[in-house]
Amino acid sequence: MLKPYFSKLVIRDKLLVMQLAVLAVAMLIVFIISVAYQYLSYQRELMQDLNAQMTLIEDNVGSAIAFEDSKAAAETLQSLSINRSIDQAYIVLKNQTQFAGYYAGNHQYRNDKAVKAITQRKSGIHLNRPIMVNGQQLATLYVDANFDKVNARIQVFAFALFFAVTFATFFARAMSKRLNRVLTEPILYLESLVTNITKFHNYKQRSNIHSADEVGALSEGINSMLDNIKMRDDKLVEELKHRIVVEKKLDQLAYVDSQTKLPNRHAFTEYLNKCTGEHQACFYLLMLDLDFFKVVNDTHGHEAGDQLLTQCGQRLRRILNGDDTVFRIGGDEFAIVIKAVNVIYDVEKICHRIIHSISQKFMIDGQEVHIGTSIGIAQFTSGCSESNLIKYADVAMYWAKSAGKNTFKFYSEEVEQANYHHQKLTTDLQTALKLNQFELYYQPIVNVQTSAIEGF
Repeated sequence: MLKPYFSKLVIRDKLLVMQLAVLAVAMLIVFIISVAYQYLSYQRELMQDLNAQMTLIEDNVGSAIAFEDSKAAAETLQSLSINRSIDQAYIVLKNQTQFAGYYAGNHQYRNDKAVKAITQRKSGIHLNRPIMVNGQQLATLYVDANFDKVNARIQVFAFALFFAVTFATFFARAMSKRLNRVLTEPILYLESLVTNITKFHNYKQRSNIHSADEVGALSEGINSMLDNIKMRDDKLVEELKHRIVVEKKLDQLAYVDSQTKLPNRHAFTEYLNKCTGEHQACFYLLMLDLDFFKVVNDTHGHEAGDQLLTQCGQRLRRILNGDDTVFRIGGDEFAIVIKAVNVIYDVEKICHRIIHSISQKFMIDGQEVHIGTSIGIAQFTSGCSESNLIKYADVAMYWAKSAGKNTFKFYSEEVEQANYHHQKLTTDLQTALKLNQFELYYQPIVNVQTSAIEGF
């Protein structure tokens, strides 16, 4: 609703409106947080005061209860009158009869029904504490208090804070209005200059602003543009031609991994999308993750890791048929789309060949390196989306890793369910460790003949 009005404002007024809006929101947040914090502080002070007074009462009425001196107990409770927040305090014996009480200046006793009604009140603060004498509970001390004092203090605080925030807002508005002139006047001047040049095509005009900030740089840029407009047009044409050539090269590089020269993740996504869109009768997606690759990186360095990835890509290409395609999709992960198979047994043979090939030693800078690979396999079926197919293969691959690595697994709902329970168990165990929820029990081994403990 305010957008059309805001769009018609000059930049000076827009800056002022935005600054005031940000300031208003900040002040509102500060006001709310300050009032809430102060309110909680006042409540905490009241609770501490009440607990301290209850402790004092508890220490002084034990003997009066023991000797059934209700008058002495009532006099002790009368000391609570100095705290105006306390509405009433009373002592109830174990048989639910009131022993003594204080009621906002009126000392009186109540019957059993009245005591029950008092204890069921929900407004204000309601505290109770057992009165113990020699380890035995003789009675219970009840204290009911109100928030009148807290509310009165917070109202004064909120009014003072509101006045300070309002004053700060008006002061900031006055300062912002003056400061905005310094920022916006050069911009308005440049806007007027550009408008005149565009309207009258008078390219002899120049900006006379020479400052070291962004406005000065803009002024110099406008002057330079006017001096070299023809040359800039020529350079623009040349740059556009060069950009077309570069974009063609980038388009080619976008589909090839620079390290292994294999198709990359971008090419993999488009290829898989094409395969699923063509509704192939049957093909398989293999997701490969190199085992112990991080050890090679940490031990021999990243250059050795890059060489290892290149050699792995070469081995994978030698294993596969012409109809099959291998991709490097990132890090130490590869993907293979197998089309030239019709039965699972053929896929298993390919996986065995892959595992055997990757398990053979690699020579990196004259040193032998041994790794393995875990393979997850998912079969494309009608109605299966590209994302689900990748997900299924990933689930199977991680299950292969958890099964001991250097092996392969076919995706199934049972595998996904088992993987889910495995991850959930791992998460639950980690949470239990953080929350210290484990309990250690020792099970003794007892000799049934001698009844002697022989171990645990």
